[in-house]
Amino acid sequence: MAKILFKNVNVLDCTGAPPFTGQVLVEGNRIKAVAPQGSTIPA
Repeated sequence: MAKILFKNVNVLDCTGAPPFTGQVLVEGNRIKAVAPQGSTIPA
């Protein structure tokens, strides 16, 4: 399965908190991980 790491994206987590800048890892057609800026996701 293909993995794609999006960096420096605005993440809206629908909790009522404001959007934050972070990273999102997508594997196949599913979101595998989300991390705020400053944290890292191994690609």
